[in-house]
Amino acid sequence: RNYDLRVRDVQEDAATTFRIPIDQIILYWKGRNICETPNESLESLGIENNHTMRVCRGDDQSQQ
Repeated sequence: RNYDLRVRDVQEDAATTFRIPIDQIILYWKGRNICETPNESLESLGIENNHTMRVCRGDDQSQQ
């Protein structure tokens, strides 16, 4: 993959992998909800392909 990935691409991958509807996925990276900035490229956020992300459901009350 190249560095031009967008948050939406990661959401789609997570939706497939974790079988969570894409509109319910929240991605956290270094404690930041990166779904709030869907038009920024991951590279501009400082996120590279090998970084660990936390994926959770939007309706998961423990993540609020």
